[in-house]
Amino acid sequence: MKNTANKAVRERLQKHHIAYWKLAQRLDCTDMTVYRMLRTELPEAKQNELIKLIEQIAQED
Repeated sequence: MKNTANKAVRERLQKHHIAYWKLAQRLDCTDMTVYRMLRTELPEAKQNELIKLIEQIAQED
């Protein structure tokens, strides 16, 4: 069964072609930590924080 937790975050990463390791680098953690973090639904505030960070990375690339 496909994991749909944090769908907005995952879709934004895919839309901007941003690798999980790039997000992890900004969060000062490993890519595996990001994968684990996204396994369960995050609070909306945390999701919005990640989406803003993804948008910043996309603008820089």
